[in-house]
Amino acid sequence: MRISRALGSDGEVSHYHCISRCVGGAFLLGDVEKERLRNLIWSVSRFCGAEVITYCVMSNHFHLLVRFQPVPELAELGESEIIERVAALNGRAAAKGLEFVVKNLRDQGHEAAALEQLELARERMGKVSVLMQEIKQRFTRWYNKGHSRYGTLWADRFKSVLVENNPVALQVMAAYIDLNPVRAELVSEPESYRWCGYAEAMGGRVLARRGLALALCEEEERTSDWRRTQRAYRAWLYESGEQQGEGRDPVTGERARAGIDPGKVKEVLEANGQPSLAEVLRLRVRYLTDGYVIGSQGWVNAFWEEHREDFGERRKSGGRKLRGAAWQGLCSLRDLRVEVFG
Repeated sequence: MRISRALGSDGEVSHYHCISRCVGGAFLLGDVEKERLRNLIWSVSRFCGAEVITYCVMSNHFHLLVRFQPVPELAELGESEIIERVAALNGRAAAKGLEFVVKNLRDQGHEAAALEQLELARERMGKVSVLMQEIKQRFTRWYNKGHSRYGTLWADRFKSVLVENNPVALQVMAAYIDLNPVRAELVSEPESYRWCGYAEAMGGRVLARRGLALALCEEEERTSDWRRTQRAYRAWLYESGEQQGEGRDPVTGERARAGIDPGKVKEVLEANGQPSLAEVLRLRVRYLTDGYVIGSQGWVNAFWEEHREDFGERRKSGGRKLRGAAWQGLCSLRDLRVEVFG
């Protein structure tokens, strides 16, 4: 018997862990497909007003942990916000089209009809069913067109678990999702897997970092301080993902589930979750390609003094310390506050 989906109470913040699998368990998602699905997760979430805490796209299924806040009424949400969300979902042309329709109706004196057009878009926001439907249907159309196939791509309806709004429940769920590629033995460490929320946060995406902050702290303590979030979540993630046993159980014959090497877990915990410079350099570091000038603070400052006319009158100092790791005093002339990695 099909049980109705567990939904959060109206007017309250709700969190959902959603899972959808490819039809027949087929491994249909390669690197290109995973990248497309990753982009859809972000764009559809923007339209629905869902905050992505974390996600993971595997070869035959994907996980998504999202936070929904109550959708404001039309007057409070505002027309510009609705237009921006429509643009995130359907592109600027569609958003301009909606603007044109609304303006045209108003010019003809049909204010109620204009508001109805905006309300139709607003009514689809804040719903986990719409979020997953849009992601899956849009991806199916794209996939079928590119692979000359037709028909369903996903097995049955998606699964969802309603998660309490507290740090323990959210951290457990987030770690479970981000450790998927480690358990599947695709990577030895979660940040090495491109298509999960933790790796994207480590790669510098601001929205991915904010999402993990939602899982890490009590409501009143949530912060945009990535350094704090990174250390705390990394320690939690590695400790949760530690390899337990090896080989096969002598009684049941079951193979031990893959996990993170205990030595690596110990190393991360002893460093209070702070990644080493060697670990950071395994990622693509934009400082090393876009930093303009890299070196010690004294050397960078000397270069800046020599060329300060190139930087405008508002620039008062030269070297900017590199972010994201213990860079041993290295500085750059560019302060890459966003997308440092990736």
